[in-house]
Amino acid sequence: VFPGNCWAFEGDQGQVVIQLPGRVQLSDITLQHPPPSVEHTGGANSAPRDFAVFFLLSFFTHQGLQVYDETEVSLGKFTFDVEKSEIQTFHLQNDPPAAFPKVKIQILSNWGHPRFTCLYRVRAHGVRTSEGAEGSAQGPH
Repeated sequence: VFPGNCWAFEGDQGQVVIQLPGRVQLSDITLQHPPPSVEHTGGANSAPRDFAVFFLLSFFTHQGLQVYDETEVSLGKFTFDVEKSEIQTFHLQNDPPAAFPKVKIQILSNWGHPRFTCLYRVRAHGVRTSEGAEGSAQGPH
């Protein structure tokens, strides 16, 4: 995380979908943004403020037809507080019903920057399940 070296998107709303290293039973999300005192970051006003987290489940139907579908499961809405630590972990509000291969972070607002929002680092915490057995855990990630 270097000041000014972020994924900047236009405006105060955007989203990113992260492909996880397998099916993961997610428990927490961590966001990181440099503190307001650091120069060349666009200031704290470019930091994400309100955001939502979703698991995405992709699947195919059977009988010879491979139809791609994606189902979203809401895991909660949160606020990144620029007055607190530059690294903040949020425990998911809604327990996911299963392990999923993708997570979507939807930024709903920033701290007031009129042109862009900077996303520096997102970490997903949870337990990866084996591909063949949903319930057997391989360990934390």
